[in-house]
Amino acid sequence: MKNFISLFLLVSFLASCQNANPQLEKELSETKARLVAAKAALGKLNPTQEYSLVHEVYFNVKDDLTTEQMEVFHQSILRLKDIPWVQNLVVGEFKNLDDPRALAEYEIKMSMEFKNEKDYAEYQTHPIHLELKKIAADFVAAPPTTYDFIKK
Repeated sequence: MKNFISLFLLVSFLASCQNANPQLEKELSETKARLVAAKAALGKLNPTQEYSLVHEVYFNVKDDLTTEQMEVFHQSILRLKDIPWVQNLVVGEFKNLDDPRALAEYEIKMSMEFKNEKDYAEYQTHPIHLELKKIAADFVAAPPTTYDFIKK
């Protein structure tokens, strides 16, 4: 960042010179072009995103669900990808690895990210999300458990 500021000051100083030196004007033009390119690259490395809010949901499904019903539920969850604010949606089924700390009572987990709390609030009232809540009632044994956090 120091180099960026130093380069900006140098360009500003050179721009303030009144001398009509063609070589100096060419160097100034090239420096400006490099500065614009550096600024664009910096923007890609550090976007102006506020933060990333991660929303996780754990589902305890009914014991008598068939494989087909589990697939229908899974596909219903994946429709959340069509909501504009949902980023990085991941859905998976529990895998028993004999860890006594595991949340084994939850057979399905989904995780997604939002740019900020405003986007999360918009997601909560989106028709696709509301439809999933209605559909889920046919598949879950209890209300889902959620966990939300800011990604660092």
